[in-house]
Amino acid sequence: MPAVADTMLLAAIAHQRAGRLAEAEALYRSVVAAKPGHGQALYLYGLLLLNFGRSHEAAGALEQAAAARPGHTTTSVYLARALLADGRAAEALPVADRLLAAQSDHPEAAFLRGTALNALGQSALAIASFERSLLNDPDQPAASTHYR
Repeated sequence: MPAVADTMLLAAIAHQRAGRLAEAEALYRSVVAAKPGHGQALYLYGLLLLNFGRSHEAAGALEQAAAARPGHTTTSVYLARALLADGRAAEALPVADRLLAAQSDHPEAAFLRGTALNALGQSALAIASFERSLLNDPDQPAASTHYR
């Protein structure tokens, strides 16, 4: 059934680009139902859910996407964002740490780590992470609003 799943995925992407988000969501769900573990569909579905403000559902889809696409940096970034938005800083922290282990100069990973540490009450470590983020990207708007 891969051909059908791929056709549905392309249709979901087209709907999303055209602003037909409910249709895109339904098709992403259909793709995942037809082909569980479809990394790209899970990733795009997770992004859509995150944009809808449904961080808990987004984190679930992005966790599955990260498992299906190990090492896909962007998936991990959005997973950490979804976890933080869902109030799950303790779960977001190891995601950010893995990102930094893979790419030590990743400014957003350092920012996400700082955000998780700050939420966990570890301000000194959070500041160090925000500084690291700014060091790697001085124009990082998110980090500069938290630290400067």
